[in-house]
This record gives sequence, structure tokens and C-alpha cells, in this order.
Amino acid sequence: MRATRRTMTQEPAASGLASFGLVALAGSFFALCGCAAQWYVRSDPLAYSRLVGPYRHIQLKASSTLDALGAFDAPDHRLDPEATGRQLVSQSDTTIAVCGQSANARRTWVTLVAFDEHRMTARRKYFFCIDEWATAAPTERGQKLVPPRKGLVFDAELVLAPEIQTTPYATEEARQLATVRWLIEQFAADARRLSGPPGQSAQANELVSLAAMMMNQTFEGLMIELAKSHGLARRFSDPKGVAFPHISMNEGRLQLTTAAGITTAKLRVNLPM
Repeated sequence: MRATRRTMTQEPAASGLASFGLVALAGSFFALCGCAAQWYVRSDPLAYSRLVGPYRHIQLKASSTLDALGAFDAPDHRLDPEATGRQLVSQSDTTIAVCGQSANARRTWVTLVAFDEHRMTARRKYFFCIDEWATAAPTERGQKLVPPRKGLVFDAELVLAPEIQTTPYATEEARQLATVRWLIEQFAADARRLSGPPGQSAQANELVSLAAMMMNQTFEGLMIELAKSHGLARRFSDPKGVAFPHISMNEGRLQLTTAAGITTAKLRVNLPM
């Protein structure tokens, strides 16, 4: 399956489009945004609270592909074109991604959504962001970080696989470990649908490929730590999650919870939870 890729400009979409499908909505993305009410958004037009907005707006089991793409065009989610460099929309038959990079190339983010192939409603969603010089925490208030540092953010929500929900695991820790492995596999598979196989990088979305590569490194550190002590899995639901080493950015933490068949992951590397 080959993903399509379009580079978005900062100009408003032209009028008179014949269709309001995926291409039309993608063409209307990223118009000039209005003034934000929150001080932390005004001080940083690419703050976490703004970048993660479309991800939060998309609802599993409810949002269609048009709903998902439309979330990026909502007034509250439009980005300042002066702060934003290139932006890309990529799509396969059941997966879409909206990727961006700051004008100074310091910050890169990817919102990826996978849809049920029959109902075409969102089944999995992910938000990834890597900041080479993070000055604020990835929280609503965006507290100042002293000193600034390189940091990684990964958020995810997935409709949990029925086999994990119904399997009688010996312990809750075993169920959590199975859920983590499944999450890692799902993200890798969803990213591959858009980034393409090795040897086709010229046609792939390099920002999705970057996210996939960095998360693979991050998950490797997590799984090594879990292999040392399976009992760590019982801490996934703690407010600060499970700590693990990262190959180049000190410590990472993953919080993982499941409720009503939806698994939610919150991962931070070298950043506060």
C-alpha cells in the first residue's frame, strides 16, 4: 500500500472547490489563526496545548475521516503560519497523518489516525512531538523548563483488541505487558502504512518515518526495563507511570490505563508527566 503525500502551504485554500472530501479539507488547512485567549499559547504559537488540539478533538468509534481532517481546520486548532514551516498531509486507505515542523526546524509533530476498515470511524490515534529545545512542559499551562532540554511527547488512544480483553491472563501485570506489546505493534504497523517500506524513502513521508524511528528507539528502552522486572507493569496506572532509560535523552516514563475498552498511553522522555 503506497501512501499519498501533499505538502501544505500557508496560503488559504482557493474558493470554488468542487468537493469537500479529503483533498478539499486538506487544502483548507492551516489558515491564519486568531488570537488565543491563554497566555501560554500567545507566548508560544506552537505550544503543546495547541499542537495536541486536533488529536484531542478526534473521538474513537465516532470520528470519520472527514471529521478528523476537519479538526485541523477548526478555529481553535489553526496554527500561526509565521511560526510553522512545512506541513504535510498523508493518507492511505485506512490511515491519515498530519505532520508539521516549526519554521526553525526545532520542533516536529505528527498526528496519526487509523480507521476501522468497515465503519471508517477512528479506531486508533497518536500524537508525537520531538522538541530539540523545549522551554515549556507539555501541559495545559506550559510551565517553564529550567534549563531547556530536548524532549519527546507521545500520546495514544486505541480501541483495545478483543483478544486482550477476553484472554484470562494469570495476573494483571501479564495483561498490562500484553497491552504494551500490542500498542507498540499497532503504532509501528500504522506508521508503516504511511512511511512506506525500506528503499522507498523518496516517496515516503519522512516526518512519519522520523516518528516511527524515534518511537522504536524509545520502546526498546522500555521493553528492556520491563524484561528486567515484569512487576514494573503494575505501576503503569500510577500518576507518574513506569520509568525507563532512553538511549540519548535520559529518562522516559509511560503511563498506561484501560477503561471501557479504550487504552490510553501517555509517554514523556526528558520531560515532566
